[in-house]
Amino acid sequence: MSRINVSLSVRSSGYCLAYAHHVVQGDPKTKIRFEATWAIIDHPQEGVILFDTGYTSRFYDTTKTFPNSIYAKLTKVEVTEEQEAKSQINPNQVSHLILSHLHADHVGGLLDFPDAICWTSADCV
Repeated sequence: MSRINVSLSVRSSGYCLAYAHHVVQGDPKTKIRFEATWAIIDHPQEGVILFDTGYTSRFYDTTKTFPNSIYAKLTKVEVTEEQEAKSQINPNQVSHLILSHLHADHVGGLLDFPDAICWTSADCV
């Protein structure tokens, strides 16, 4: 049997601060840090695949006005340009994007990979 070697590199493009009790019922009313994680999958046949894309600095522009400003007030986001997926991998190398779900910390960099085939579940759309 032949083996296919696939590599995985988990990255972070910023984080948000949110109340623990908003995420898990019964947790304390303290703010906790949630990393915006995403991953690079290097597949020998399919090429470079991203699993999610993390935040980008576009988040700040998108959430300046109502109603998106509510998101920014409830969830404090920190991301630098160096942390963005497009700064960590050449967008032209990415063949596929797999999106776990459609929250800003998972799809924020979607526009940076216009040539990639995008995959998500029917439940997401």
